Amino acid sequence: MKEKINNLPFITVIIPYYNSRFDHFKEAIKSILAQSYANWEAIIVNDGSTVEHKLFLDDCIQELNDKRISVVHLKENSGPSVAKNTGIEAAKGEIITFLDSDDLLLPWFLKKITDAFIHNPNIYITAAGYVFYLHFSKIKKLLLAEVPYNSLNEEDKSTITILDEIKKAKLFLPVQLSFKKEVFNLFVWVEHIRFDPEFRLSEDGDLCFQILNNNSLLEKTLILHPTGYMYRIYPSKDRLTHKTELRFSSRIKLISKYTGEESLAAKAIKRWQSSLDDWKFAEQFLRFTNNGSVINYFKTTFDEFKDLKDRIKSIRGLITLILRDNFLISVFGIDTRYVNILFSMKRNKYKALKEKFQNYLISVSDEKSYLLAKSVFSTVF
Repeated sequence: MKEKINNLPFITVIIPYYNSRFDHFKEAIKSILAQSYANWEAIIVNDGSTVEHKLFLDDCIQELNDKRISVVHLKENSGPSVAKNTGIEAAKGEIITFLDSDDLLLPWFLKKITDAFIHNPNIYITAAGYVFYLHFSKIKKLLLAEVPYNSLNEEDKSTITILDEIKKAKLFLPVQLSFKKEVFNLFVWVEHIRFDPEFRLSEDGDLCFQILNNNSLLEKTLILHPTGYMYRIYPSKDRLTHKTELRFSSRIKLISKYTGEESLAAKAIKRWQSSLDDWKFAEQFLRFTNNGSVINYFKTTFDEFKDLKDRIKSIRGLITLILRDNFLISVFGIDTRYVNILFSMKRNKYKALKEKFQNYLISVSDEKSYLLAKSVFSTVF
């Protein structure tokens, strides 16, 4: 293991990469280089991208000339779970975290993560909400998730009670996860966790479910306020999250994988099925996606659901599905699940985060660090 700098933990950032947009990836890397915490390595796992993208990555690494950044090339595309597991095996850090190749980190992200582990030595996992970065044309917004993950106040202790709500399956575990590396060690945990290769989408959610069903790990999980991970939302037809068949097949896999009365994951899924059409009618939506027949969908709805309310909800869900997946996503690359966020004023933290970032820039004394952070600021604001 790499020696600590001033006794500070060494942290590994794992970045799965598969034919990602060049501009977004460069911004993601800049956001790591701009971190105020310097004791890190970044492992880029190229998940069988095209030759063009492989050459791009190699050129980037050579141009950056930073020994903290390395790339691992996989021969074929195997999915984000395999890429992340590969990164975990190669990681030298005591702490492991992840960054998607089209997302960004605010400059204080790594410091907040390592501080959390330093100040809570018995904790093995931290979980925090995203900062959603929406960029549509000239519209830019920075939004936090719905209550209870919507506070920027570090003195707010409400996160202590969130874990109790998670244990009752009333809330879901925030998906921005960081780990002590031994969490992935079979010899430490009887029921060790790994990203499941069966999931090419929702692999982060599946990992959260694994933690929910492992009480010893859940007890050693610390809920944090948003730490500065920026999940980018932008128009795109090619994002995995916009692949309708993949999305619903992943949900069906999750429903099938987590069962049992004592399963906290199963209880969480049942709550979603009772309140969210995308979960309740996932199987019907997948069948429609595969054959595209509205008549067959109506027939299935009336055969499988006897309650009038369920039939109405199922038909309403089909209309939403056609509008979202067959029109807005396929034509414009816009997912309506995020459109409502555009009109949310209460959750928009753009002004607050901009002010926080400006104050951070004032505090940076090193010129190189300042220029890197300023570059991230220009990208976001």
